[in-house]
Amino acid sequence: MSALPDDRATSIGLVRWAGTSVAFGLDWRPIADPARPAHELARVHAEGYRWTVRLPGGDLFGLARDVPAGPPGSRRRWDRAHAAVPLLISRWAEHGAEACLIAFDGDGHGDGPAAGAGRVAFVGLMDRRPAPGFDRVLPSLDAALAVLQEFRDMHPGEPVRVASHLPGHAVIGTALTPMLSTLFSQPDAESRLRPLRTRAWYWRAATVGLLALAALGGVGSIAVSRMLEREARATEAAAQARHRATLAARASPAQRAADRERRLAGWLAESAPPGPALLDRWRAAIGALPLSRAGWTLQRVACEPIQGCLATWSRHHGNLARFDAAIEALNDARDPRLRASLSTPATPEAELLGASLQTLLPDTARQDQDTRSPSTTTSPTTSSLRADQLPLLRDALNGWGSQLQDLATVGSGQAALKRLPPPDAEGADPPATEGALEVERFTWRWQDGAWSLPLVDPPAHVVVDALLLTLGSSQVSYELSGSLFALGARY
Repeated sequence: MSALPDDRATSIGLVRWAGTSVAFGLDWRPIADPARPAHELARVHAEGYRWTVRLPGGDLFGLARDVPAGPPGSRRRWDRAHAAVPLLISRWAEHGAEACLIAFDGDGHGDGPAAGAGRVAFVGLMDRRPAPGFDRVLPSLDAALAVLQEFRDMHPGEPVRVASHLPGHAVIGTALTPMLSTLFSQPDAESRLRPLRTRAWYWRAATVGLLALAALGGVGSIAVSRMLEREARATEAAAQARHRATLAARASPAQRAADRERRLAGWLAESAPPGPALLDRWRAAIGALPLSRAGWTLQRVACEPIQGCLATWSRHHGNLARFDAAIEALNDARDPRLRASLSTPATPEAELLGASLQTLLPDTARQDQDTRSPSTTTSPTTSSLRADQLPLLRDALNGWGSQLQDLATVGSGQAALKRLPPPDAEGADPPATEGALEVERFTWRWQDGAWSLPLVDPPAHVVVDALLLTLGSSQVSYELSGSLFALGARY
């Protein structure tokens, strides 16, 4: 349609007016779902756009690949740079077809004496919305006038309201000079260009922020609480030993063995290794994972003792081959050595190209699982848990229960601790006689944000059965669950 050369891809132009940097030349696009624009923003980010601004109402957003160095007087290239289109819409536009021409010199000044000797910004509006391809920076007034004629040709039979600021030239349409200080001074915050952030960036920022919050606030109070707890345990160690000896003396060796076998045979055979060792391996493996890799985004990590940790990745914009190559690459020692496989589809007709990927983290399964056999799993000697080394019920609840309560007090996590009944005893040994050792088992659950995961420190009588880390759109959270073993039936 136009005899002009194709200059629609010209770079962004910044004009300094009334102390404000005003940006022209944005690419304006509609938003299919204004309430959830994340997918579209991620797509344009992949196309190379790095700056954005949304119009009032949220149905259009302007995009820029880069913002050039600001005019003299600005501290940074994007310092207080505002898009011209939303300012013109809110302070000048009325209705129908409208066009605006503003000249500025080579230094980006629109209010200097030589402003007419440089480039010309052209903005075309239709019913208070930018016309596609008509937010442009032209090299000369002649080029701007040709674009104005093209804009008029697109609206035959409809008058085009024109306003201009062209020092040294005849006024085209209405003179903008008297109102420019009103148009561009004290702009609204919504018109400012902002860096285009992806979902992966927000996940990283949320994780770093939560960990920093923990370092500033929570770590100190928890450290003091643990120091006091260690001192209390040291002071009561002798009393605990005497109490344990008294309980043991009330029953014969045969009774103690029968009670231990009855209570621990089912529990210890299925429980994970107690203490923090397995959880430490899970945390180390998760800490080495990137949040995104080759267009795939980490969605969740599920850990359990037998299989280990399984990471689930959702496709963002990458493909299977690049993902597989990225996780197997040896050029970065921080990359985990993982093996990719498609998750099992729910039905044979399931769509595989849209499916998530799952990778198994090495060295995250229990180390003794290959050496255990059916003939030995019922023996308490295959586990480091021993009845005669378990703490008393009061001490176990005071220790682990207090640690969960302290974490919940510092942050916003949720903790639960429940007593389990003895194993279903059909055909089992008869109840132990009075005075026999009583072993109690409790299940516990802890849910919180990622900041507290490094602070969880299970003692030797606590078993961690599962860890689920979930990376949501606004936060990273996790859930831990397991068992607690203790001696005695009363607090």
